[in-house]
Amino acid sequence: MLIDGRYEIGEKIGSGGFGETFLGIDTRSPSSSKIVIKQLSYYNRDKSSISEAETSEVRRRFRIEAEVLEKLSMVIGIFQT
Repeated sequence: MLIDGRYEIGEKIGSGGFGETFLGIDTRSPSSSKIVIKQLSYYNRDKSSISEAETSEVRRRFRIEAEVLEKLSMVIGIFQT
């Protein structure tokens, strides 16, 4: 499966408060770069839906996490789809 016609999803490597994390490949990069894909989840741990207010808060925190990761020297870039 490709995301945005570019990112191939590989094995699941973790899950946490914001969702799941997968290894992936950027199929458009010359060297087929390995990447990490984080998928945001809109469900509680018991799989019940979260409220509209909670959804906004989850998105806000997810963006903050992405901004922090982008500042780390070992992270080359953040791509959003």
